[in-house]
Amino acid sequence: MSKNNLRNKFMIRRENLSDDKVECKSQKIISKFLGSDFYKDNNMIFIYVSYKNEVQTHDLIKKMINDNKEVYVPHPNPETKEMEAVLIRDFNDLTEGAYGILEPLDSKSRIEPSLLDVIIVPGLVFSLKGFRIGYGGGFYDRFLERANQSKSAPLKVSFAYNEFIIDEVPTNQYDLPVDFIITENKIVKCKEHRS
Repeated sequence: MSKNNLRNKFMIRRENLSDDKVECKSQKIISKFLGSDFYKDNNMIFIYVSYKNEVQTHDLIKKMINDNKEVYVPHPNPETKEMEAVLIRDFNDLTEGAYGILEPLDSKSRIEPSLLDVIIVPGLVFSLKGFRIGYGGGFYDRFLERANQSKSAPLKVSFAYNEFIIDEVPTNQYDLPVDFIITENKIVKCKEHRS
């Protein structure tokens, strides 16, 4: 199945999840993340701001700020298709952006992706090897490429509902895998991927 076909199939499946299911599954996923070494041992964390039926991150962002983590969120540029990691100190620093997704009002406090400790990468559907199908904009592909330009590249973690992990997804040379996927049931250490 092509990327577009998979994207359409799983987008419909995710849109059909009830609010209760999204809330319940999200809470289990976030709880696993908060109990993990990914969270406890790291300070500079980049995280997407959830939209619609994605694994919900708003409360997690507030908790991380309260825990004195350095919390960075995406600031996309629709014209260049590039994305910056911008530090926020309060959830109210976010406002609705070009795509209807909350993003930082002020993009001055930026950091290079390669300097982050953890990047929480969104996606629609994932393979066991850690490859993902996103929403087709390519923002995260370019961002992760920049993140990998240091010897100690940030840890890449994704949140996913269990039924959105499949054996394989189509990949190309620009696709970069994540290291771990956290679902409501388990933490998946992604299999050794291609070099």
